[in-house]
Amino acid sequence: MTTLRTLFGCLLCSVLLGSLAAQNGETSHASNNAKPPASTGTAETIMKNPSELRFAPSPAIMPDCFVAALERIDRATGGATIIAKSDGPCILPFHWHNSDEQITVVSGEVEMQMKDGPLMKMETGAYLYLPAKTVHTWVCTGPCVHFVQSMGPWNVHYVNAAGDEIPLTEALKLANVAQARKP
Repeated sequence: MTTLRTLFGCLLCSVLLGSLAAQNGETSHASNNAKPPASTGTAETIMKNPSELRFAPSPAIMPDCFVAALERIDRATGGATIIAKSDGPCILPFHWHNSDEQITVVSGEVEMQMKDGPLMKMETGAYLYLPAKTVHTWVCTGPCVHFVQSMGPWNVHYVNAAGDEIPLTEALKLANVAQARKP
């Protein structure tokens, strides 16, 4: 009886939603005359093949072992689309960002750890969503490429064990000492 009520409720909702859509002049997705809505954004289509990507070091932001290609800045939010890569093992010491961040590992393997959290191993194709101000480290264990999308202006704030902001040079020294202590 409960299943029949649930089925009837779903059917009733479907009919009501269809009726509301018809009143608003909306048509079925299956219509042969369906057209996409007009674009309201100012974005342009961007397509680049790997040979067209322009990677460059970012010495004030990332260690020398990483290079990045800034592919897009969203004019409305300041969000950035970045492709970063390393030709060998590379450590991005503990840091945080002002904006939420989405990362996809395009190739290689990465070890990611949040402050006081377990080490997470990410392989090719892995996806990660990090809320703003999440303190974490990012380590390419060998050659790697990853796609980064920040939801607002992209920046990096390196921190020491106490959580105090420190310059990249000091963060790299701490990371190298920690890496040397690993068994």
